[in-house]
Amino acid sequence: MPRSIRMKYTFALCLCAVLFGGCSSGFIGARGGAVVTLAGGKETGPVVNSTNRIGSVYGVTVGGRFNEKVGLQADATIRSSTIVQEVRTAFYQNGSYLFDGTVETSAGIVEVPVMLILSKPVNTNFRPLIGIGSHLGFRTSLSGTIKGTITKIEGEGAGQTAPMSEKVVASNPSDDPIIGVSAIVGGDYRLSEDWSVRGELRFQHDILNDGPTGFQIGRSSSNPVVTSELPPTRLSVAVSLVFAL
Repeated sequence: MPRSIRMKYTFALCLCAVLFGGCSSGFIGARGGAVVTLAGGKETGPVVNSTNRIGSVYGVTVGGRFNEKVGLQADATIRSSTIVQEVRTAFYQNGSYLFDGTVETSAGIVEVPVMLILSKPVNTNFRPLIGIGSHLGFRTSLSGTIKGTITKIEGEGAGQTAPMSEKVVASNPSDDPIIGVSAIVGGDYRLSEDWSVRGELRFQHDILNDGPTGFQIGRSSSNPVVTSELPPTRLSVAVSLVFAL
């Protein structure tokens, strides 16, 4: 695991230790699910259309209760985000050409939501819950894939079309923070004295987002650049298997 990710997970664990120090009971478990985009991020360049693919969320969830109804939950989460932009633009590279294809940007994000949880058991096995809080995250990886066709516009061979060699560009982790609000509704179903399953629907909106990313069509500095930023608003569905502490 890269050093930057280890440092961010260490920060998350220290934060959880401080927050849950006053809880009378707690839990820890594994969490996984899927995330869909409700609002896309800003983009520039010759973009015809863009699509945000379904991403994944997985990691560790911890929590505790101060009393029967009030508690806290924090999740050390890895989230993925993929944006596919359809691009059609002219560019110059030893002649004038038309590019028709896609720019696919994939990012990995380490994210730590911390939420105040309100819950009340309705019977011995089921406990519905709602929660609200904030999240802090950092982008840990970024890659872009450019592929499509190129057509010569003028001169010898004008009108001829050929596949463009697929181009993959990778970027280093970012230190720009991602900060926003998180809210959940869900419930716990008790499987045994120590084990339970938690299902949840989570809404998140980033108030402070990671900076935009850009990929250039062709090699010349004067050629068009396609940019995008991480989608700020999303909805996720996740299931956790948790063990009572």
